[in-house]
Amino acid sequence: MTFLEGVEIKAICDIVRFRIDETTQLFKERGLPGPRVYTGSGDAWKRVCEDPEYAIKCGKHVAVDQRD
Repeated sequence: MTFLEGVEIKAICDIVRFRIDETTQLFKERGLPGPRVYTGSGDAWKRVCEDPEYAIKCGKHVAVDQRD
């Protein structure tokens, strides 16, 4: 999604740390500002939803990618 015009990724969340590391490296390689990172537990996604800057109730769009 980093290549779509007008799309700004503000936060990423994943329980698997190496996926977070890969993603933040991609941002660096593309010269993009790094997103806020949420990881460390199965409940990390809740911290994203509770953050007033990113709260879903604020009308923000959310994309979810579930990998097997």
